[in-house]
Amino acid sequence: MEEALLSGANPNSAKNQTVGFTMIHQAVRSRNSAAVAMLIRFGADANIESLEGSPLQLAAFYGDKKTVKALLRGGADVSAVGREGNTALHLATTGEIAGRTRCR
Repeated sequence: MEEALLSGANPNSAKNQTVGFTMIHQAVRSRNSAAVAMLIRFGADANIESLEGSPLQLAAFYGDKKTVKALLRGGADVSAVGREGNTALHLATTGEIAGRTRCR
């Protein structure tokens, strides 16, 4: 990925135009916070939407704290509302970690 970016690849170009996944969405789905941070350094948009939502919404759904932090450092909008009316907070409470968390 870094080699492609160094060669001038656009980090915001969608790999699949129908779904709208970019490299940053793939890195989030792979739970690879280092790749997310690198992509942001190369100009990836931390708020770019896909059919599944923004990168932050996906990371929140997966419960990936490291990736959430990388995205927030990269300017991700915590109040962004996805296509289905959800924010990252909504998705964090209903996603993969929902059953493993408790309020204290």
